[in-house]
Amino acid sequence: MSTTLDRLEAPTDDKVWRQLNRASFAVVSHVTPAGEPRSSGVVYAITDRRMYVVTAADSWKARQIAANGRVAVTVPVRRGGILALLFPIPPATISFHGSAAVLPPDSPAGQRVRDKLSHLLPPNGGAPAASSRSDRRAGS
Repeated sequence: MSTTLDRLEAPTDDKVWRQLNRASFAVVSHVTPAGEPRSSGVVYAITDRRMYVVTAADSWKARQIAANGRVAVTVPVRRGGILALLFPIPPATISFHGSAAVLPPDSPAGQRVRDKLSHLLPPNGGAPAASSRSDRRAGS
């Protein structure tokens, strides 16, 4: 007898990266210097299987990530197709943990990330001043 669970395929690294490339919103979690957990919604872009996020250089998020470098990331993934318009189908999620680094905004790498994410940022909203990069690769 075959059940739905028997027919589900395990996600491959390529499938996970394709889903991450289709999305642009994630929740990044980190720990404060006092050991308190924090989560922030962010926009991101993927380049060479690395996730890049832009935030203000003087933000709590940038300072805390720079101090510790450990993050957890959750990306909601739409599912349900057209049925999601009719019924409350919650998103699936892709979650992983890794290391993050804060890139100086005026560095070549920081500028490349800002340029890549510029279409996701509000116009005239004060250009973000720092970028963080996750060194952990999803699926690994």
